[in-house]
Amino acid sequence: MASLTIDHLEDAVLERLEVMARDHNRSLAEEAKSLLLESLSASSVPKAGSKAELDRRVARVIAEIESGGGVSDLGVELGQPALVGHPVRSPEEQKRVLAAISALGKKPAEPFDQKAFTDELWSFVE
Repeated sequence: MASLTIDHLEDAVLERLEVMARDHNRSLAEEAKSLLLESLSASSVPKAGSKAELDRRVARVIAEIESGGGVSDLGVELGQPALVGHPVRSPEEQKRVLAAISALGKKPAEPFDQKAFTDELWSFVE
């Protein structure tokens, strides 16, 4: 088998790889190998090109977050470029953010007076 050495790897990339390896209970080399194999065998991994595929990926990510497992890289999970250099939220924080975002799409429990809200907002600005 061949070996590969990568020189001048950015610290942020290495840190992200270490997080992913830890999340998957793998060594750094095993995680890098897995990412390379996954990336190079694109035909075996469906792209998020179709709406149905994206919906399936989003549903899987939401289920993973709701179960408390969290995801290591939202970009990769949704078939997009990796979010290298962005901080990874803990599974608990991911679950809290998902709940907050989901709440935005729900009808308020009590009537909402937009004019009163706007008036209050403008009185704060003045």
